Amino acid sequence: MRDIFPWAFSRRLSIVSRPILQLDSSANPSLIVAPHSMRGGFRYLVAGAHRADLPQNFFKTEGLRNKWWGKASEGHSHAKNVADRLKEAGWEARLEINVPHVLNKKFPFDVGDIDVLAWKHDHHDVWVIEAKDLSQARNHSEIAHMLSDYQGENKTNGEPDKLLKHLQRVGHLQDDLDGVARFCRIKEPTIRSALICSGVVPMQFAKIDALIGTIVGDIEELIEALKAT
Repeated sequence: MRDIFPWAFSRRLSIVSRPILQLDSSANPSLIVAPHSMRGGFRYLVAGAHRADLPQNFFKTEGLRNKWWGKASEGHSHAKNVADRLKEAGWEARLEINVPHVLNKKFPFDVGDIDVLAWKHDHHDVWVIEAKDLSQARNHSEIAHMLSDYQGENKTNGEPDKLLKHLQRVGHLQDDLDGVARFCRIKEPTIRSALICSGVVPMQFAKIDALIGTIVGDIEELIEALKAT
């Protein structure tokens, strides 16, 4: 329904997204084709896809929804900022690293990438960090829509949401602590989970069972938590 709500941004059924207007349902329908609208719509779609300004669920194909959007998303610059701050604080940090690479073993399914993996050689904690950038949200409803994918549940299509995917990656590392120890070159690692957002988010105050044991906050709060451990 959000594709047709007139007050919503990034609607797939807006005249900007689909600038050719069909006037009837006949076999040979009449169309309105306005060159200016066509140019504007083309720029809007290409630029939105290139910069990942359009939301992930705007796209339908696997290539655009996941492979391209994931690399183009501004959330990766936020993840880089998180990794850089951790390095400044004396931690080793790896950006966009996949679980099979860490554990040096194959999985029969795609477990996705860890946004930031952080550890210290003189420390037992290994942090698995999901970085979420909210700077692209233009109003409160868009923030709520973005955070709705972080409930730790399976979505209506049976696919795990982003928080559940993160927690599953945490679980894979917990199941193979020897593999984590070899990769990080530390003894007896303890896997810790964090969801680091660009600013204050409602989840910091929400009681979501899936978030028990996960630090939720911004990078400053994570740095303070690291100092206390």
